[in-house]
Amino acid sequence: MHLSVIRLPHEAQKIDHIMEKFASRYCECDPTIFANVDAAYVFAYFTIMLHADVHNDTIKNKITKEKSLENNADVKNREGLDPVFMSNL
Repeated sequence: MHLSVIRLPHEAQKIDHIMEKFASRYCECDPTIFANVDAAYVFAYFTIMLHADVHNDTIKNKITKEKSLENNADVKNREGLDPVFMSNL
């Protein structure tokens, strides 16, 4: 929902700064999902990459649900994120 109301800049450094602030604020408001700010940051960045993968027609080998779950298995202190949470994404 966050990215449906704002458009990210094209500069990687600015995107990084926005994602850091987003992750920090997210963990401040809901400390139960992610173990720490770094985990929230990695997951938020992954979400952007997943969105690009799904909606960019030039990407021929789309990521599968299984591969995305595997890629994020150790985001939360090596415990992984809740598979239901991930599947809903």
